[in-house]
Amino acid sequence: ALAASEKGDFKVFSDTDSGLNTSHKGLSRMLDWIEQDQVKTVFITHKDRLSRFGFEFIERLCKEHGTEIVILESREDKNAQEELAEDLMSLIASFSGRIHGLRSSRRKELALQAENMIEGKGGFDHE
Repeated sequence: ALAASEKGDFKVFSDTDSGLNTSHKGLSRMLDWIEQDQVKTVFITHKDRLSRFGFEFIERLCKEHGTEIVILESREDKNAQEELAEDLMSLIASFSGRIHGLRSSRRKELALQAENMIEGKGGFDHE
């Protein structure tokens, strides 16, 4: 997102995480600036680039602090079914990533246990 201050200064806030992830550092910093009334206008390419879910809360916060959100490319031509399908695909992709991360973590844990067992430090219950 690109934010414009009352003085005409511009600041770019960006994140590379999934739109479903709620712990974006860039978004958090931008919201802090908005709460401090330092942002006059926020420019975004698409509504879902700011947040896939919860956009209405961000929009309300902006209105409360006199910040305008300008969406540069409107996706009005999508019907409700298309939006729902995209949202479901995003959810599936997000959870797939989390499951893959859990598997990766479990593999590392098993490798460490195997290494400890080889070095005689235990790790597995064995007879």
